[in-house]
Amino acid sequence: GIQPIIGMSTRVQSLDARETFETGGMVVLLATGQDGYRSLCRLSSQLQASPEREEKMKRGLDWSALKENADGIVCLSGGRQGWIERCLRAGDRLGAARYAGQLGGIFGSRAFLSLELHGEKDHSTARAIRALGERFGLRTVAVQPVYTMIPSERAQLRLLRTIDLNCPLTDLPPSAMPDDVGRPPLDRRTVDLHWLSPSELTRRFATFPDALAAIEEITSLCQPALPDSNPIWPKPALPPDMA
Repeated sequence: GIQPIIGMSTRVQSLDARETFETGGMVVLLATGQDGYRSLCRLSSQLQASPEREEKMKRGLDWSALKENADGIVCLSGGRQGWIERCLRAGDRLGAARYAGQLGGIFGSRAFLSLELHGEKDHSTARAIRALGERFGLRTVAVQPVYTMIPSERAQLRLLRTIDLNCPLTDLPPSAMPDDVGRPPLDRRTVDLHWLSPSELTRRFATFPDALAAIEEITSLCQPALPDSNPIWPKPALPPDMA
């Protein structure tokens, strides 16, 4: 059978108050077991239960929330939509190093730096990310954003996103799309969003074998996490007279 991996993609706030990106940087959080599931529940509740939910989802979690709820979680940096790659593509190597250090400080050996390869130009960025990993003792992992099964389904994504946001097609901002490439502007058609077969993924990441090997390691870390007959919901610290 297929082993489900329980996780969530979420944005996290900038460490730089001067940052001008419209949205926070992406991270992927995966539960390694029941402790991780509890952590995910607490984090998702912070977003979904916020009175300013839409703005919170756009801006992202603050780093203290990740630090307080890191138990049982594997964290992957967000590839093109994560802060590390955003900084590197903008020429801000110090900023990229700051985010890599932050992830390593919170998640330790359970932090991985994501590599996305869609063309030859991405290899230099991937090498820079690998160098950051070597500097901070963090491993890299090969990732591919999957929003469709086949490339021809890509055209439907824009319509589906407008339905999700309840807005006209003409009002859909670029940042709302999964192929938003941010700064500097790139041809969004160069960003693949479809499923890659194992053989395709192996060919694409042939020069980064360690990143490919990390996939199997991460999947082995992610053990069954969903509730069974025993409750594993978060246990908030409530006053004695409150239930």
